[in-house]
Amino acid sequence: MPPMKYRKLRIAWSVAWGIACLLLIVFWVRSYWRLDRLHYQYSSSHCIRAALNQGFVCFKMDECAFPLNDWKWEVWKDFLPIDDLIQWFMSSQWFIVPFAFPAILLSCVATAPWLPIRFSLRTLLIAMTMVAVGLGLAVYSLRN
Repeated sequence: MPPMKYRKLRIAWSVAWGIACLLLIVFWVRSYWRLDRLHYQYSSSHCIRAALNQGFVCFKMDECAFPLNDWKWEVWKDFLPIDDLIQWFMSSQWFIVPFAFPAILLSCVATAPWLPIRFSLRTLLIAMTMVAVGLGLAVYSLRN
């Protein structure tokens, strides 16, 4: 078996994404006691909003009702009950994802460099096309 190339880079990659996964799990547990909200204003009138509540990550891109100074982080001691949360977020067009999905995704990204799989250029181009189509559909669905 040939020696592993870029071993230190693989270790650094795995450690960085592993730490991100652990932080996500900490926020997952915290979401059952606190409601965290993050606002980011990326233009003069548009915002990205995220909420962490009851084991769910919720996203929304919309127009800002009031001017923000770039980033704003809010922590509320009270949180919405899960039924009210889903009803409120669904009525206001939020994108809701359970915390388990990004945690599993981050753990897969952390372990991916250690898999002994070789890809051809054709496989890489097909995967990039699929990612581009998925991102295009996501942007299209958010705009309409």
